[in-house]
Amino acid sequence: MAVVRQIISKSTFVRIVLPLALPLAVAGCDDAPVEVAQSGATTELARRAGEPSKDWLTIDDVRSPAHWLVERSSGRDFVGDDPRLPKVTAALDLAESRFHENRRMLANRTAQLTDVAREHGEAILPEAMLSDLAFADRRGERSWFGVRAQAYIVLRQGGRDHAAAVAAIVDEAKEAMP
Repeated sequence: MAVVRQIISKSTFVRIVLPLALPLAVAGCDDAPVEVAQSGATTELARRAGEPSKDWLTIDDVRSPAHWLVERSSGRDFVGDDPRLPKVTAALDLAESRFHENRRMLANRTAQLTDVAREHGEAILPEAMLSDLAFADRRGERSWFGVRAQAYIVLRQGGRDHAAAVAAIVDEAKEAMP
């Protein structure tokens, strides 16, 4: 906790980080879920028709968030048979059960965080990022992934590596609970 407070005091977090992160956390989260075809060939043909972005998973993208994250992180266009797909799907399942955001927003925030890690010299896979930050709320309540994501970004900008940033967020969450 002392480590996090050196960078972000609790009052600063509540006054500055939380108000900035909360709108980002809920932006676009009220979309209706997009039905995704499970057939790899169908997904590939539909994706090519619209040529969706690799930077952001849009609401009209036909790929599942897991497919998109694996494609984005592998640099390949089609990953229907990628062995990482079940791991990313499981990580998104866990995250979806612990956060308010939908799968698309979880995927977008995760992509943002993996980009931040890469900018700081660390290659963190999306499934690892999700697993590291999807720890359970002590009270068993859902949390906001966007808030944890913003704390991660601030800690990384403050010089922390991935492990130290995650540890600080976990410690802060433990101490913030009544």
